Amino acid sequence: MKILIYVENTIVDGAMNPIGAAVKKVTGWMEYGAEISYLTEKTKFMEVKAVKDKLKELVFPGEIVRSRQGNETFREVISSVEPNVLVSFGLENDLAKLNSDRKIHLINLVQVGIDNLPDKPDDLVVYGKKEEPVAEVKE
Repeated sequence: MKILIYVENTIVDGAMNPIGAAVKKVTGWMEYGAEISYLTEKTKFMEVKAVKDKLKELVFPGEIVRSRQGNETFREVISSVEPNVLVSFGLENDLAKLNSDRKIHLINLVQVGIDNLPDKPDDLVVYGKKEEPVAEVKE
């Protein structure tokens, strides 16, 4: 299970402080066997390095921090990672087509905080999906 987490406003705030119990939640996913990587809005080398260093300082698990290079779009970066789940605060407009093409489950934290997400990575794949109505069985 690959989980890609958008850093800004998803797991850290503008001052780069953890949001809620984000460290515990992400650490739990890794302990269940998930492969964790991060996506940042930063594009300059030293800014990306600062994000990586801060995540390490805050004890977020995983070492991989992805960013856009040159004219690359978020969609292209995400497509190259091929995660099963993308956890983000926003980005849904950028990812609508990618989600349908690649079957990446997008969890948008605009209405729910990271603390409220399932503890098990396998449960993330179906989190927020609407169940299909079951037809009534007539006797």
